[in-house]
Amino acid sequence: MFNFKWLTIASVCSGRSARGRFTGALLLLLAGVGPCASAFPAEKGEPLTIAFDARPRSVDPRYVSTDANSQYLEPLLFLPLFGFTEESVPQGIVAESFAYTDAKTLLVRIREGIRFASGRHLSADDVVATYNFVLSAQPAGSLPPSPRRGTFARVASVSKVGERDVKFELSEPDASLISNLVIGILPKEALVRSPDEVFARQGFESGPFMLDRMTDSEWRLVRNEKFSGAPFGGAFPSAREIVFKILSDNNTRFAALLKGDVDLVQNSLDTDKVAELMKGRSGDFNVQLKTSDSTAFLAFNFKHKLFSDVRVRRAIALAINREEILKFTLQGMGKISNSMFPAGHAFHFDNPKPLNHNLREAELLLDAAGLTDPDGARTGQFRAEFSIKVPLNRERIAVAK
Repeated sequence: MFNFKWLTIASVCSGRSARGRFTGALLLLLAGVGPCASAFPAEKGEPLTIAFDARPRSVDPRYVSTDANSQYLEPLLFLPLFGFTEESVPQGIVAESFAYTDAKTLLVRIREGIRFASGRHLSADDVVATYNFVLSAQPAGSLPPSPRRGTFARVASVSKVGERDVKFELSEPDASLISNLVIGILPKEALVRSPDEVFARQGFESGPFMLDRMTDSEWRLVRNEKFSGAPFGGAFPSAREIVFKILSDNNTRFAALLKGDVDLVQNSLDTDKVAELMKGRSGDFNVQLKTSDSTAFLAFNFKHKLFSDVRVRRAIALAINREEILKFTLQGMGKISNSMFPAGHAFHFDNPKPLNHNLREAELLLDAAGLTDPDGARTGQFRAEFSIKVPLNRERIAVAK
């Protein structure tokens, strides 16, 4: 496994030095630790321009699914009950406090003073309505069910039990409940609207920004002048506008960065290009690296006959030369991991028996599992064959190879 460093690259070329100072704030803003939109010194009112590798599928909190870009934008527009610190520990945003009364009952107190862009205060009724929509198999208004519904399979009910208190009752204990309560809260009147209507400038946002317009090539956010979530939802933003340009090709993103058409790229440049900037253009670009919570790993289908044998899985792990991949494919931008979480993470643990590269031990395990080398000389016949599914990303494909 690898714990990857995420990359934030901002243009600090001539004439854009002030905009180069945006990077410190955007590290938090885009790392998914909360809607932190603090201190972007604006230069002549120009927007901050960020390159995305794909169009967000939806930033309606009910329909945000697995794509990272939607998840990045969601907390900029809608404040959730909980966010995360840089150490990945849950922290209250709309939630002022919480307490378990027993193993299956969570009480959350809603913070006072948070307003939607319309000016209306966010209430416990809005929290209950948002989560009941997500839990529903047949939401009102003939809308499709939320793809986030499965995350709350153990939640039996969500109800208001006081002017500011919401109760989550579980069918069985769920240790991940708090960390899953990150859905942006919508006003209850918005929940009968379609996703398109939610963003029809109705003032439904509670975060530091509002969606101004979106196309296949560009999403533009404008500052929410009524943002009242600071400091728990991020400081009041200095940037008046953020433009997300959708540039699907890696080379196009790199060229746009070099030309100054975008100010910042995060996690969407191949490591060889990042290394090029660090070595040859360090005076023109500010490259910031930090270990993320993202861990690259190989997942096995235990129902596959081959992978039902732990010896085969262990042999594959021992056969992978992670040091070589890290050095040559990832340009050293990552760390070898023996845990799903990196050092410094709240749930990190040191595996006392790391699986280091050992081809001889891997071969012996395969022999013991009955997958002997058919010709002994390894001249082209395989012990076994299987397929690997990987994202359509040149770098991840190279790692898989």
